[in-house]
Amino acid sequence: MRCLFLFVKSWIQFTIKQHQQLQQQQQQNQQNQQNHSSSLSYNSKQVQFILQELLNLFFKNSPCIHIIRINISDSAELIKNSIEQIPKPKKCLANLRELVSYWDERQVMDNIFHELSKVSLFIEKLDLTLFHITVELTSLIRVQRNLSNLTICNKISPSAHFDPWIEGEIGTALMEMSNSITHLNLEKEKFPLDSLSNFNNLIELSLKYTGNENFQQKDWLPLSKISLKKLEKFYFESKSPIYLEIFVDFIKNSGNNLRHITIHGCQICDPEKSNSLLITIAENCHLLKFFDGPIRSENIQELGKLLDSCLNLSELYLHPSTSRCFSPVPRMNFDLLFNEITIKSKNDLEKLAIVHGWKITSNSLENFFESRKKRSFKPIGFYWESSCTVFKGISNICQKYENLGVVQDFKQIYYQKHY
Repeated sequence: MRCLFLFVKSWIQFTIKQHQQLQQQQQQNQQNQQNHSSSLSYNSKQVQFILQELLNLFFKNSPCIHIIRINISDSAELIKNSIEQIPKPKKCLANLRELVSYWDERQVMDNIFHELSKVSLFIEKLDLTLFHITVELTSLIRVQRNLSNLTICNKISPSAHFDPWIEGEIGTALMEMSNSITHLNLEKEKFPLDSLSNFNNLIELSLKYTGNENFQQKDWLPLSKISLKKLEKFYFESKSPIYLEIFVDFIKNSGNNLRHITIHGCQICDPEKSNSLLITIAENCHLLKFFDGPIRSENIQELGKLLDSCLNLSELYLHPSTSRCFSPVPRMNFDLLFNEITIKSKNDLEKLAIVHGWKITSNSLENFFESRKKRSFKPIGFYWESSCTVFKGISNICQKYENLGVVQDFKQIYYQKHY
């Protein structure tokens, strides 16, 4: 819809420009030219009218609509009008599979939720940024028969962290269909972690900013007791302090099928537990392909065990395991870990990144590249986060080995810091 909006706007501007150029050729009087120019300008009503007609035509002539994405206020109003005013759209929406909404238009969105709850019973994916909790939304969720992918981002109240939705009727509706949900992504939610045990068919779980600065270890404890045997992807990002011991127990219970693990928190209360975390991953996650998480500079043996056990590992993003990983003073030395990666990494490793607070030397980097060159490994991507301390000329060395076919890509990257 955004593309259509921009296209119509551009088309009107182009038409006006062409008309003005024609007028300039025909008119000799500058004042007349200005008058004509001022009278020829697009306005939002023109754009809205054309968009509405195009959208109505689209709904009338589409036998089936699978995806609706609402990311600007204008599109929500237009979609609401088409659904309400034209009978046929309700038929083409019977097989709607995906609804994505990122906009705060309470009355408009309530009307859309209400209409869809009557005809769209087989939605598989809901991706909603919520600014209000309404009966209409609850009804839409409750009638779904195939809902498997649910993303909810809280925009209601940052301080409340969205307690009402899970404690009210919408929470009850979600619990009723928890067995069917395979992908659950929650952002800025104070989600009751013990409720995750009801989602026993989860393949993907993403918890982003689910706690707050007052969270204690006891608040995270329910996560350590959950067993999600089918889980393949686990993503966790927190602005509040985290406890690695919680993830050790979680991975023991849920790690057998994990392919992707992200644990990103810059305030680690038990940084010394990174050794236990790495060993637990090595012992339980033999299918792992992606790891983005904390490690201490002395965790050399633990890293080696992980590299030996996770033979399919293709992407490795390593953060310092410390109470403030973005600004350890002095910077933590990555060279010994780098040497272990040089010795133990396999051909499958495609990306390596160092994130926050590390320092490396040219010798360790060149040894890594030379080792991969001698073993004829496939090209690798190497990345360093902007707060790392790197040596002068790092790009030149990377460029040299890119020319030799050892490096696929290299650049400085940025990772968000959570103070």
